[in-house]
Order: sequence, then structure tokens, then C-alpha cells
Amino acid sequence: MREALRRIAAAQPRTTVWVDSRMRPEHFRGVIVKPNQQEAEAASQRMLGRVDFPELRRRMEAKLLIVTFGGDGALVVGESGEQRVTGRCVEKPVDICGAGDSFSAGAALTLAVTGDPIAAARFGNAVASITIMKKGTGTASPAEVLAAEC
Repeated sequence: MREALRRIAAAQPRTTVWVDSRMRPEHFRGVIVKPNQQEAEAASQRMLGRVDFPELRRRMEAKLLIVTFGGDGALVVGESGEQRVTGRCVEKPVDICGAGDSFSAGAALTLAVTGDPIAAARFGNAVASITIMKKGTGTASPAEVLAAEC
């Protein structure tokens, strides 16, 4: 499957191929990879023996590496460097289950439409900030997203 995704991403460079792998994200090549901080640090340690996100992205040949930090936002690592995108302050989240998936859905969609990884991370943070205020794996409706003033 990883090789198939790599081939698809290479053959269709305008297609957003987004991977959110909890286990072994360092095994993916040539795609956009979104681990959370713990997953990214573990992957970097396994691959490099140290935490170095730019080098991890380079070795994975990832178009982008987007590391999420929960309420502290995300780090977007690309060929031209890295940029921190602040999160949205949410006091007393109800349930964080599905926050990473919500981030991925919003960010991947935004990246596919705009091509802007920073806007994608901002939007992903906004979507996740809505879903964590709901019990269970929440969703973010279009009206809720618009009201969040992304």
C-alpha cells in the first residue's frame, strides 16, 4: 500500500496524497505525512536516532511533514524550511477523540484547494477545535466552521 501511494503521488503531482499514520509514519515516501508530536518524535528517533523533523521529512522524501501539537498548533515542514502555526485556544475540551482526524480532513481539503500548507494547518486547527467540544468523535459543520472565523 505504501508503494502504491508513492506511485500515485509521483504520477499525479497535483493530487493531494495525505497520510496520517499512527504507526511507523517514516515508512511512507513521496506523500504528505501528518503525525502528531509523539508519533513524529518516535519516527524520528527510529529513523535518525534523534528528533530532527526537517531531516525526517527529507529522508521520507515527503512533500510536507505536518506535525500536530494538540492545542499548541502544528509545525509545517517543507523543502523551504519549517513554520509553526498556532492552535486555537480551547478551554476545557469535551473529548479530544478524533481531533487528529478532524485536523487531517480540514487541512487536506484546504491544501488541495489552495495549495497553501500554512492555510491548511490553520484550517485543520480550526476544524479540530470545533470537534473537541463535542462528546464522542465530533464533526464540524460548515456553519460551525464559518462561525469559527478561520
